[in-house]
Amino acid sequence: MRALLDDTRFRFLLVGGWNTVFGYCLFWLLYELFSRVFELRYVAYTSAQMVGWVIAVLNAYVLHRKVTFRSTTTGRAAWSEFFRFMQTYFAMFLFGLAFLPFLVEMVGLDPRVAALVATAVGVVISYVGHRFRTFRQQDRRN
Repeated sequence: MRALLDDTRFRFLLVGGWNTVFGYCLFWLLYELFSRVFELRYVAYTSAQMVGWVIAVLNAYVLHRKVTFRSTTTGRAAWSEFFRFMQTYFAMFLFGLAFLPFLVEMVGLDPRVAALVATAVGVVISYVGHRFRTFRQQDRRN
């Protein structure tokens, strides 16, 4: 078990799994709330996606920094790391902002199902971006 916990990829899956569940539940709750507030379905799921993204990204940063990549940067280097993290997630956000409406409006998926599909694709983008860009200064044995 210790070997698994020492593997960055395994920790990424644990933290990513948690953040995926957290972010998806947040999207679901916000979508239900915004569906009652906004008359247009597009506005409801897009708003849920944007608000949920901000909260989920902050959760993800703290957990990936401390648990997954065990970053020890401080000061300016930590701010630079946070900026790179946000760049990776912003790229994922833009991808999702285009991909989610495509899946809902063009493919015909329910917004809650489309969010799961978009999230699955985003996991791969996230790992590559964080592993080789965000937390690149850390020792990369795994």
